[in-house]
Amino acid sequence: MGYNNKSGRKMLFFLFLFFLNIICVSCGKDYYKVLGVSKDASLHEIKKSYKKKSKLLHPDKNKEESAHEQFIELNNAYQVLSDEEKREIYDRYGEEGLKENGQGFRNPHDVFNQFFGGMFDHDSFFGGGFGSRTRQKPTGPNINLDIPIALEELYKGVEIDIDVSKQKICPHCLGSGAESAEDITTCSDCGGSGTKIVKRMLAPGFFQQMQTTCNSCNGKGKTIKKKCNRCQGKRIVRASDQISVDIPIGANHGQTVVIPGEANEHPDYNTGSVVFHIKEAPHHLFSRNGNDLHMDVSINLLESLTGFSRTFIHVSGKEIKIEHKNVIPQNYVQVMKGLGMPLQENNNVFGDLYIKYWIKYPRSMSNTDTKNLKDIFESVQDWEDPIGLQVKPKSGTHPRNNSKQQKDEL
Repeated sequence: MGYNNKSGRKMLFFLFLFFLNIICVSCGKDYYKVLGVSKDASLHEIKKSYKKKSKLLHPDKNKEESAHEQFIELNNAYQVLSDEEKREIYDRYGEEGLKENGQGFRNPHDVFNQFFGGMFDHDSFFGGGFGSRTRQKPTGPNINLDIPIALEELYKGVEIDIDVSKQKICPHCLGSGAESAEDITTCSDCGGSGTKIVKRMLAPGFFQQMQTTCNSCNGKGKTIKKKCNRCQGKRIVRASDQISVDIPIGANHGQTVVIPGEANEHPDYNTGSVVFHIKEAPHHLFSRNGNDLHMDVSINLLESLTGFSRTFIHVSGKEIKIEHKNVIPQNYVQVMKGLGMPLQENNNVFGDLYIKYWIKYPRSMSNTDTKNLKDIFESVQDWEDPIGLQVKPKSGTHPRNNSKQQKDEL
């Protein structure tokens, strides 16, 4: 009987913990709702939503009173859901679970800067409340990448996801290099200033004071007792990020698409940009010159004399029909208006398509065929002038004949 009572109390205790956990999770902030993503959202979807919402909520752009708090809340949500460890804790125990595990939040400006490279001045609305800087952090170098794009994609515009390998601020220590906040202490040698005053004797009785960087903390003003297990104190880790690249309609070969704040991260630098250089991939049918397209079409001698009809698939995906009933001379160029590339500045305006015709001649002919052709062509009266035929100009019509002769008298 006593055994059953013990088992019952134990079961009730576990049920109590289970429902308490559900209550804790449901009572905290819904970070998924804040970011506007589903609970099974990928990291790519989370980053994409953050970038879109953060630009709209940034208080330098949004002057509503609630923008400040919404921006901070958005950044907190992103910091949790973009980190695997924090997200797992949050999914299981909610916001309270993060607090119990000592999971803090970084400056919202620093998170925003990783995406947009300092496009706004954080002091204008943070007012130093998150730690004003005495000096502006330098911006790190950009990452330059070539991105091959098919002509069909340049015609319609496309969004492409690219995996970029880069260094990132350690998500465990948030770039401090320490295992926890308790492992960071003020440097005892410099008192936290990061510098030391040293005296150097120039001559007996004469000394010179110099300010140098503290060797103990390397000018940081802080020392670390226990290094971060994730990054081993380096403050950064190597990772791969998926970046969405919007290729505009009518983009040109060599054109660049700049994604701010997506280059290599470092706690001491504002994050630079990833610069994608568009490389137009060779096409099996078309070549491009500005907004115009060019295409070579080979026809045989019979088609050049009697006409032909055929179709091809345009870069727009449409089937285009070309038809000729008259004689087509060698190197004839047909212009099809509006079948070129769309203009970037006005997608409703298009270049032209230039089709150049090449005539294929038979390698050999039988005597009978030769005789038959001679009989046919001897009756033809209307012949085109051959290329390069020199027509003697009428007297006085040559440009040099019309030029005034200079007098040679003195």
